[in-house]
Amino acid sequence: IVSDEIRIPLWGIRLTTPEIRPDHAKVRLQGDVESPAGTDSRLVLKTLLRDAGGRVVAKAETTLAEYDAGTFCQDLVIDAPRLWSPDTPDLYEAELRLYADGELRDTRSVPFGVRELKIVPDRGMFLNGEPIKFRGVCLHHDLGALGAAAFEDGFARRLGRLKRMGCNAVRLSHNVYPKYVLEWCDRNGMLVYDEMYDKWSGQFYGEGEDFERHWRRDM
Repeated sequence: IVSDEIRIPLWGIRLTTPEIRPDHAKVRLQGDVESPAGTDSRLVLKTLLRDAGGRVVAKAETTLAEYDAGTFCQDLVIDAPRLWSPDTPDLYEAELRLYADGELRDTRSVPFGVRELKIVPDRGMFLNGEPIKFRGVCLHHDLGALGAAAFEDGFARRLGRLKRMGCNAVRLSHNVYPKYVLEWCDRNGMLVYDEMYDKWSGQFYGEGEDFERHWRRDM
């Protein structure tokens, strides 16, 4: 990955939908920025939210202040949002443009869904206010006879067949999966139980307190 010295870092964007109503949804965006020490450029983040058809549905522009500690915060509102679910996997896209003294220095596009998840004791999980049951399988990272060096087309074929069988969820066992797997699930309506670790004993992770020392940074 080659980037400008003034940039949005890898994994530097966080999108949530803290408020969803039939007539609107609030989207909260937090975007980190990195620049060389001593840089005093005026940094501005311009954000456009687009629907699946490419139409701009919300926009924001924020100037980074000293007290922001290197993180932009923006609240945007989508009118009459289309909600994400396994049956209607509608996605939006946030397009971020980072400017320094009026010059474009970095751009990012992040797909996201508008949805509300709640887990209610003794009642189960609710998606967008409706109860939902997980119907799915546990997957290991390999592709069976195709081998452990898994590839995108192979996963798309496997996940597509599961979807056609009626699955709406997968448990990804037991490690971090390629980004394209999660993106396929976003686009095609699969719920994901995203597992980080297999085990944390010395045999699998290292001797002594290695897991306790490293798990948070690895995550």
